[in-house]
Amino acid sequence: MRFSSETRQSLKTSSAVEEARRKQREANCATARSNLDVIDRNARIRIEENGEQRYLSPEEIAEKRAEFERIAEENCGPEEQ
Repeated sequence: MRFSSETRQSLKTSSAVEEARRKQREANCATARSNLDVIDRNARIRIEENGEQRYLSPEEIAEKRAEFERIAEENCGPEEQ
């Protein structure tokens, strides 16, 4: 089967986009899992906010955990079509 040069270029671009999306998903997955590991290992989480350090409240930690679990769920499994 022969494709026109426009079709070949479109296929290359599509492949590059898919590869970039796959790499971004892998990075998101790794970051979410790492953040969940930090939350699991530490009772107190210190952050810098507006140039000042403070600890997250238990409620904020629960919110962060839910956020990172959602990100992991979206990015660590097979991509849905």
